[in-house]
Amino acid sequence: DTRSSAHDLSTAIFPVNLSGQILSTTDVDHFKLGLAAGRQLNIDFSVPANKDYDVYLLSASGVIEARSVRVGNGVAESIRFTNTSSGTNTYYIKKNSEKNGRQREPGGRVRVL
Repeated sequence: DTRSSAHDLSTAIFPVNLSGQILSTTDVDHFKLGLAAGRQLNIDFSVPANKDYDVYLLSASGVIEARSVRVGNGVAESIRFTNTSSGTNTYYIKKNSEKNGRQREPGGRVRVL
C-alpha cells in the first residue's frame, strides 16, 4: 500500500500487534499513527528466517525520521523514536522486503510510551 492508503492505527489501543503480507520485493506495508509531543514510539518487527526486511518511520510529508535496515536474513528490525516537537504529529511506519518471494511475516509490535 501507500501512505495515502495506510492502515490507520489512530484508534488503536497500544501496544498493538501488526500483521501483513509482503508479496514481492516491490510490496510495501504502511501504518499510520499520531504521536503526541514527548511520547516515545517503539517498533519491533520479527523477520522470517529466509527474508530481509527494512522498517522506516516517516513524517507526514514522507521524510525518513528513523530507520532499521539491519542486514541479514531473519534479523529482527526495531526503531525507538521520541516526538520532540511541541505537538502531536502524524507518522507512518513503512515496511518493505529486500528479498524475492511471497511471505506472510510473523508481524510486528508497536508500543507508545
